This record gives sequence, structure tokens and C-alpha cells, in this order.
Amino acid sequence: MRKKKERESNSITTTKRVWWCPCNDAAEEATFHCKDVNMQHVKRIRLLKMLQTGNYSLVLLIQLTLLAYDLFVNSFSELLRGAPVIQLVLFIIQDIAILFNVIIILLMMFNTYVFQVGLVSLLLERFRALLMFSALYLTLSICLHCWVLNLRWLESNRFVWTDGLEALFVFQRTAAVLYYYLYKRTAEYMGDPRLYEDSLWLRDAFARSRQ
Repeated sequence: MRKKKERESNSITTTKRVWWCPCNDAAEEATFHCKDVNMQHVKRIRLLKMLQTGNYSLVLLIQLTLLAYDLFVNSFSELLRGAPVIQLVLFIIQDIAILFNVIIILLMMFNTYVFQVGLVSLLLERFRALLMFSALYLTLSICLHCWVLNLRWLESNRFVWTDGLEALFVFQRTAAVLYYYLYKRTAEYMGDPRLYEDSLWLRDAFARSRQ
């Protein structure tokens, strides 16, 4: 009986010693600290995603507004040919809006994780068509605006159309349609979260670029 009691007392003391061991306390504190750090990291990631989503929505709204203004000027600028000063202001704002849209797309590309790891060729491969048509459309728009205002500035009441002006008008409007399509598709594609974080397809592309 005494031996059993001694064994029970020893087991109780050993369990108490194990429970109150400072090593166990340190391990528990470390695990709690790791869980706390992980929770904080998850909260930060969620906050960054929310901020990124909000910024993307604002930028997309600005881009679509500039595209809508460009479409408005292309559709109704001929109705204001009797007021060349107003038409000049509209044309200047239109050209600036096209330039701003190109700058916004470039800034969004620079902000991607793909650009930060050095895969510039991958971005240029995917957005080469938009950059080329944006430059072409801006050039055609400036040429058309200068030609129209040069012909109608002093004779705004006359409906002046030459063969060269008609050809330039057709080319500019055709380029505008392609520009709207490519820009809208690219603006929506820039909202893909895979462009702003590390992923498997990005590692594969990086490995292929190093070969």
C-alpha cells in the first residue's frame, strides 16, 4: 500500500512538474505568438487586397470615363463645326485623354508583380497590340484634328471635305473602334490578381525566360 501511495505521489509531482515546466510555457507562448503573427499577416493580406480592389475600381472608372468622352467627341464633334473654338477645345481634351489612358495603362503595368520580377517581355507580348494601336490612334487623331481645323477655321459655315480628309477620317474611326476594344479588354485583364502576386504560371514563365 505504501509503495502504491508513493508511486501515486511521485506521478502527481511529475505531472505537476511537467505542467509547470518553463519549457512548456515557452513553447506555448511561441505557438500562440506564431498564431498571432499568422493572423496579423492574413489580416494584412486581406486589407491589401481590399485596397487593391478599391484602387482598381477607381482607376477603371477613370479609364472608362475617358473612353466615353473620346467616343462622345468622335460621335458629335461634327455638329459643332460652326463653333471652331469649342471644337478646338474638345479636340485638345480628346488628345490629352488618349495620352492619359496610355499613361495609366503603363503605370498599371509597372505596378504588377510580373514587371517587378523582370518579366517585361511577357507584358510587352500580351499588350503589344494595345500599345501599337494607342500610338497609331493618337497620331491619326492629332493629324485629323489639325487638318479639320485648318480647313474650317476661317470658313466654319462651309462643309469642307477633301479626298484626303475623308480617307484620314475613315482610318481614324476604324482605329478608334480597335482602340476601344483593346483598351477595354486590357483594362479588365489588369484586374487579374495573378499579376500582382507570386504564382505557378509566373514561375514557369520566369524559368522559360532564363533558358
